[in-house]
Amino acid sequence: MNNALRNKDRAISCVIPAFNEEECVETAITESLSALRNHCSRYEVIVVDDGSSDATADIVRKITSSQPEVKLISHSANIGYGAALRTGFEASSMNLIFYTDCDLQFDAEEISLLLPLLEERDIVAGYRMHRADNLLRIIVSKCFNIIFRFVFGLRVRDVNCAFKIFKKEVFDSIIIESDNFFVDAEILAKANACGMRIAEVGVTHFARRGGKATVKPSNVLSTLKQMIRIKISLRQLENHNR
Repeated sequence: MNNALRNKDRAISCVIPAFNEEECVETAITESLSALRNHCSRYEVIVVDDGSSDATADIVRKITSSQPEVKLISHSANIGYGAALRTGFEASSMNLIFYTDCDLQFDAEEISLLLPLLEERDIVAGYRMHRADNLLRIIVSKCFNIIFRFVFGLRVRDVNCAFKIFKKEVFDSIIIESDNFFVDAEILAKANACGMRIAEVGVTHFARRGGKATVKPSNVLSTLKQMIRIKISLRQLENHNR
């Protein structure tokens, strides 16, 4: 089967979680639509506004009036990053689900690097080859990745890289419980426990072009607590299946 036919047959839902991203959301949608048009025949962009207090939802709503492929889902309050992804994934109607953040730190066109690997994998995750973050975030991320690999036995370079694509059936087996930033780790850990095939590919990372990061030092403790809880639940499931 040639690449042209594969491109024609692809159908992709792009999920973009957004919280107070009025500076970036329009560009994020435009760039995502451009990339999707280049690499699949059917697509949708689902923006999940997680209780923004700025004009994020209004901007997206205006775009939906002229772009039927763009859909807006709004939470009445800020529930959390993981909750926003869960909402978007559940609303997805295509057979592939791609997600990226609204902060323009990735090149949506690099979805082309992920797609070929889906022929033999269930999940393809990007990893940031050269991170454009401050030193503290880089150190915290490296420590988290080391802990994740030790706890779950899954060698992933960049657990929280917000540039991943999944076959939709992945979420027939995985129930997302996390409302917070542990969501990426939860998905990968559960997928590994279910025997799903995971691949990684390096992607370009840019400095944030607008808005403010919502990750805080306080997220570290809650994330570690979630890690312990998910590890215990997976171990209990393994013991039950023996």
